[in-house]
Amino acid sequence: MIEDLKIAHLLCTRLCHDLAGPVGAVSAGVELIGSDLSLVDEETLSLLSGSADAAGRKLKFLRLAFGWSGSGAASMGDLSGIFEDYLIATSGPSGGPTLSWPDQGQFQPFVAKLGDEATQVISNLILFGIECMPSCRSLVVECKGQGGSVELAVKNRTAEGRISKVRDVVHDILYAPEVPEITPHTVQAYHTRLIVERLGGHLSLDADETGVVVKANWG
Repeated sequence: MIEDLKIAHLLCTRLCHDLAGPVGAVSAGVELIGSDLSLVDEETLSLLSGSADAAGRKLKFLRLAFGWSGSGAASMGDLSGIFEDYLIATSGPSGGPTLSWPDQGQFQPFVAKLGDEATQVISNLILFGIECMPSCRSLVVECKGQGGSVELAVKNRTAEGRISKVRDVVHDILYAPEVPEITPHTVQAYHTRLIVERLGGHLSLDADETGVVVKANWG
């Protein structure tokens, strides 16, 4: 296994990359205004407001994914809104993917199994699902539990007409004979694998004609 300190450094690099865009835009807006308040026009205020909002949405989600799990973790009922906000904040010109979320009761076996770790697991599984295939147009979250077994799945549905193919660098994190060199682009996938395995689960992924499915199983 890769040393913890290197993983921490790579995750910090990843976080800085995710937040650099909106934070940099806020900084640019403030620099543009300077000390001359006459330059505060509607366009500048829109830039500042939109960028600050995007940074806040991203930070709220990334805190769940990479922060310390504990009593402050969000409930499953709160998560869909946080995740939708993150997808909006990271969307491009064509818009972000839609999110399909299960009923609250479907998460009960999952939460009972993992406790406070549940929010971090599902946050990372969603990120993993997005990064498996860049042409994501919709995310479908499913949770099943029976007896002592629990399965959490995130389905990344591709844009119509696109071929479903898992990114090689992400695929190799799970299936290569030896773990490849971890970079800021692949550290989140590796981080997800470590979390799931540390909690006694198994992580897998597959692709079909409609998209990519990443699953975490316990029991």
